[in-house]
Amino acid sequence: MSDEATTVEQSVSTETEEASTFPGSEFDRQELAHFSSDDTEVTANIGKMLTIFFFYSLLAMMCVTLWAWWISTSN
Repeated sequence: MSDEATTVEQSVSTETEEASTFPGSEFDRQELAHFSSDDTEVTANIGKMLTIFFFYSLLAMMCVTLWAWWISTSN
């Protein structure tokens, strides 16, 4: 009787494990949710970095433009 109980427990846990994973995926639902939250955070950080780089580039271009204009008008 204990063999039957063990077999039933194993089959139930196997079904639960299979239900918590996507077909063909090596990751379960919790891991995929964690990946999704990490992706959201990383995407926001990349957006912030690109915005900062854009404004830095804009400032640098303005400085170079004013410097070139100043040099050209002083001669």
